[in-house]
Amino acid sequence: MDVVLVNPALEMRSRRWFPLGIGYIASFLRNNGKKIEIVDIPGENLDRESFQKRIKSLKAKYYGIGGIFTAFNNVIAAVEYIHEIHPDAFIFAGNTVAYSAPELLMSQCHVNAIVMGEGEVTTLELINAINNGVDLKNVKGIMFKDGDGKMHINEEREPIENLDALPFPAWDMLPIKKYFKKTNTRYCVISTVRGCPYNCIYCCKTFMGYKIRYRSAESIFAELLEFHRLFGMDIFYFFDDLSLINKNRILKFCELKKGSKLNKMPWTLSARVNSIDDEIAIALKESNCLDIAFGIESFDQNILDAINKKVKLDQITQAIDICNKHGLKYAGSSFMIGMPGETEETVKVSRDFAQNHNMRYEPHYMTPFPSTKLYSDAINKGLIKDELGYVRKLADQGNTNFLLVNMTETLSDQTLVELREKYLFFPERSERKKRSVKSITEALKKVMKSGGPLGVIKKVYARVTHKKYSGSFEKLSNIWE
Repeated sequence: MDVVLVNPALEMRSRRWFPLGIGYIASFLRNNGKKIEIVDIPGENLDRESFQKRIKSLKAKYYGIGGIFTAFNNVIAAVEYIHEIHPDAFIFAGNTVAYSAPELLMSQCHVNAIVMGEGEVTTLELINAINNGVDLKNVKGIMFKDGDGKMHINEEREPIENLDALPFPAWDMLPIKKYFKKTNTRYCVISTVRGCPYNCIYCCKTFMGYKIRYRSAESIFAELLEFHRLFGMDIFYFFDDLSLINKNRILKFCELKKGSKLNKMPWTLSARVNSIDDEIAIALKESNCLDIAFGIESFDQNILDAINKKVKLDQITQAIDICNKHGLKYAGSSFMIGMPGETEETVKVSRDFAQNHNMRYEPHYMTPFPSTKLYSDAINKGLIKDELGYVRKLADQGNTNFLLVNMTETLSDQTLVELREKYLFFPERSERKKRSVKSITEALKKVMKSGGPLGVIKKVYARVTHKKYSGSFEKLSNIWE
C-alpha cells in the first residue's frame, strides 16, 4: 500500500455527502501507478475504535486527510491516531480544513505537509519527491515542516487548465451504496467548475484559485452516465455555485441530457442570480431541472455591497421572475443574517422578500472562516482574540446556524438571535397550516349551520391553536387571514 486517504468525521448533516475531493485525489494517484486505500469514517460509520483498527490494518508510507473546515477538530484527532500507530509515516492534509488555517493545523498535530489548493498534481509530486529524495522546497503548492520543525510555504502551483483531463472520482473505492441508505435516494454529486473570479468577504472557496475553469458538457455528461451504470441514479446535483456562468456549456449539457436515457431524470444546481436568462431557464426546465439554489444572502443593496457580492437587487428580482416565468423552483436559495451594517429593518426586508416569493427564510449567521476577509476584519476589530479557541469552537459547532461572532456593530447578540427566530419562514409549513385552517374553518361552518353549540367550536379551536377563544364566529372565520 502506497497511500491511505482518510475522510474525517463530520457533524451529522454533512454525513450524507460522499467526499468528492478524496475521490479525485484517489483516482489521479491510482492512474499514476500508486496503490490507494480510502478510509471513509462517516461513510463507513466508523467509531473511534473501528477507525483505529482500520488504520492498524493498513500499513502505508503516506497518509492523506482532508475535508471542509468544520472537520478541523476531527482531522487533528485522526492525524494523532495515525501518528500513534504509524509514527514513521508521512502525513499530509488538504482541502479547506488545511488551506484555511495551515499554521494552526500544523501546530496542533503531526501533519508533515499541507497541500495548498488543488490536490491532484501537487500530491503526486509531493509523494514522488519524497520517494526520490528531492528537497521539498522544490514542490510547488505545499507548506511543510523541515526536520527542525520549522514551517516553509512554497511557491503557488499553477491551476489545472484542462479539467477534462482529470479522471472521474474513484467511486468504486467509496461506500456509495451506504451513502444512498442515509438519504434513501440514489444520488450523484458532481463538480463541474473550479476557481472563482468573485471575492465575497465571507467565502474561502478561492483555495481553488481565482481563475475559473470549466469541465466540458461532454465530460460532465460522460461522468453521469458512468455513475448511473455503476450504481443507478435517481437524481443528481451540480455542486458548484457557478454552474450557469458559461452559457454555451450549460445549454450544451441540457441538450445532451434531453437526447439521452437520462432525459427524465431530475436534477438541481446552485447558481448566482446574475447568471440566468430566459434561454437558460427554458433549457433547464426542458431537461427536468427541479430547483435552483441562488445565493441571495440579503435583499438590501448596502448589505450586498458590504459583503462584496457584486450583485444588484434588480438582478435578484429578475432571476426570480425568470424562474417563475418558466416554472423553475428556487425555494432552496440561501440567506444570511448578521452581516456588516445589518439592522432590524434589513433583516425584515430580506425576510419579506423571501415570504413574498414563497422562499424559505432560515438564514445562516454570517460566520468568519479563516482565510477570508471577514475573518481578518473580525480579528482586527478584536472580535476574535483567541484564534485557536475560536477555530476549535467553530469546528465543534459544525454549521452556521449558531451565532459565534456578531459583525453587525449595531445589534446585540441577543437581538440578533431573537430577530432570526422571529422572522424564520418555512413555506412548506405555511402551506400545511393554510390547508389545515381551511379544513377546520369549513368544519366549524358546518357545525354552526347545524346549530352546533358555541362550546363545541371553542373546544375545537383550542385543541388546534392551543389558545383560548372568545368572540363571534365572524371573528373566528377571519382570524388566520
